[in-house]
Amino acid sequence: QPEHNIFYGRSSWVLGVYLRNEDEDLVRNDSFRSQFKTGNYATYGQLKTALNEEFSVVTGLRFEQRNADYTDNLTVESDNDEDFWGGNITLEYQHADMPLVYGTISRGYKAGGVNGQIISAAASNPDISSDVFEFESEHMINYELGLKGAWLDNRLQAQFAAFYQDRSNVQAKQSIFDPNDFSFDDYLANAAGGKTTGMEMELNFLATDVL
Repeated sequence: QPEHNIFYGRSSWVLGVYLRNEDEDLVRNDSFRSQFKTGNYATYGQLKTALNEEFSVVTGLRFEQRNADYTDNLTVESDNDEDFWGGNITLEYQHADMPLVYGTISRGYKAGGVNGQIISAAASNPDISSDVFEFESEHMINYELGLKGAWLDNRLQAQFAAFYQDRSNVQAKQSIFDPNDFSFDDYLANAAGGKTTGMEMELNFLATDVL
């Protein structure tokens, strides 16, 4: 993940690659066995350019390929290959030693998958259909405004953000009642869409050298 300066030192860029492979074996109630294999391969890059002494633009882009294979002893199989992309564009403003103010628009994603627990429960619960065995990927557009600053000789650091998120294919937790043992089996399903609005604040204060 090298970082370099270009455009006479006004811009810096980062390029990277990401690789991840995972094997997961599940045994439930000594009667249900499943195997879930996933592979993630991604490339990403970021470019930050100083427009002048006060304004900077940051852009980033990520492309990812995900392969997911699922099998179990109930003859349920799933082979899912997906391509994802995400990114962001941010405008930053900072005057002298004043706090940094920024606005950003970003796109993110969350991969789909298989509900192994609900598949296992379906063997003894006829109310569970195969429609809930899998869930699809979720995507989100995030709009954010915030500031970051430091005071008292850098002993007090603070950052604040307000955000609005527009989500599609929202992954939402659901549950189905199991009459055999009077319990609930959880699974993930997709809602059409959703909105999230919120604020986030973080404070770090160095009161003394040890506190």
